[in-house]
Amino acid sequence: MPLKSATIVKMDENGRSTVQESKLRDDGIARVIFLQDAKAFIVCDERSFLSSYIQMYLFDNYDTKYFEPIVSSQLVKIYKVKR
Repeated sequence: MPLKSATIVKMDENGRSTVQESKLRDDGIARVIFLQDAKAFIVCDERSFLSSYIQMYLFDNYDTKYFEPIVSSQLVKIYKVKR
């Protein structure tokens, strides 16, 4: 199974993520995410990788026009939807 990318995620004590991504193959079908603090790997397809859960919880990647972080820790992240 060719890998599209490998990503390393490290969370600080406040739950903020540092993300380092390495692109591997344009024709890859899977992505690997290494959670450094948990010493765990996630292997996922493109659809899962681009999901709100992965983008917001692991990568802190969200649209500030629509979301505001309320709680951010290594265990939980809660966002408020702006009106």
